[in-house]
Amino acid sequence: MIDVISIFTPEYKSKTYMVVDKDSKSTIIIDPTIFSVTEISNFLLNNNISLDYVIPTHGHFDHIEGISKLQELYGFDVLANSECCEAFLNPKKNYSAFFQNKNVRISLPNIIIDEDIYNLKWNNTEIQIIKTPGHSPCSVCIVFNNLFLFSGDTILQEYSPFSKFPDGDAELLKTSIKRVFSIFPPSTLVYPGHGVEFHLGLINLKFKFLK
Repeated sequence: MIDVISIFTPEYKSKTYMVVDKDSKSTIIIDPTIFSVTEISNFLLNNNISLDYVIPTHGHFDHIEGISKLQELYGFDVLANSECCEAFLNPKKNYSAFFQNKNVRISLPNIIIDEDIYNLKWNNTEIQIIKTPGHSPCSVCIVFNNLFLFSGDTILQEYSPFSKFPDGDAELLKTSIKRVFSIFPPSTLVYPGHGVEFHLGLINLKFKFLK
């Protein structure tokens, strides 16, 4: 049985997610902030849960900042594509240099996933990591058992498609959003990088370019 636990970081108005496999007592963390690490650690300790993977949806600092602290505490694999590597190493590329001069630097991922769609078998769960560039060059959506999807900042209910960062590309973002809507049914539950979860079919009218 899979549970999804969300952790809200008010400082960034962002979401970190713990995807918990209750049968194997293991978890995957998506988009850890530094502020989420204590809650993650307490949960793992109190429930005797192991940490298998950390997967960021893209390389902006509010989605990767907690990785280094977690690496001090646990052993796990970090999965990301090569486009994210520069953002991991360069505070100007992950934009932390421009936010309270945080200067976030993260060790390079130990598993580079450059396939357009990367398939990962995790216990009895099928995971797809799909390249969806536009908000950033390394944006991905992460899908579990074709039932629920972690969209990062690619698809948000409470915000318009956002590609105004220097490394953003509005046309690529539109193409990526169209791709997600073409692959997954309206019943797909979406967990975004910011805001509350929603079903994909509830927001298709928001994107006029889908018509």
